[in-house]
Amino acid sequence: MVDLGDLGPCDLGTGKEIKVGTIEASVQTDLDRLGKLDTGVRGSMAQVALKLARALDNQPDDAGPTTTARLAQELRTTLLALMGVNTKDGTGLRELFDLLSRPVRDAADAGTQESR
Repeated sequence: MVDLGDLGPCDLGTGKEIKVGTIEASVQTDLDRLGKLDTGVRGSMAQVALKLARALDNQPDDAGPTTTARLAQELRTTLLALMGVNTKDGTGLRELFDLLSRPVRDAADAGTQESR
């Protein structure tokens, strides 16, 4: 996907405009927070995460819960792998839980959290 400014995001293969759903937009924000994803296979894994998010956004209302659950599980596993969390042996889980347990929302909150 490429953002062409006013034209919006489009698929380079077809040139067709892509409608970005809420899950895909959230995943893109999360990926942006991870910084540069240019080592190893992180770039392609980021693309897989976006594709999975797009698939979740495009699930019909009558989609089977098993399909939706499997897509969500695969997306979660992909995002955790991008964060450096090994879901098999737990490597990185403590750091992830520590990160998630800190309710810092932005730079302004960071200063108030540290002073407590």
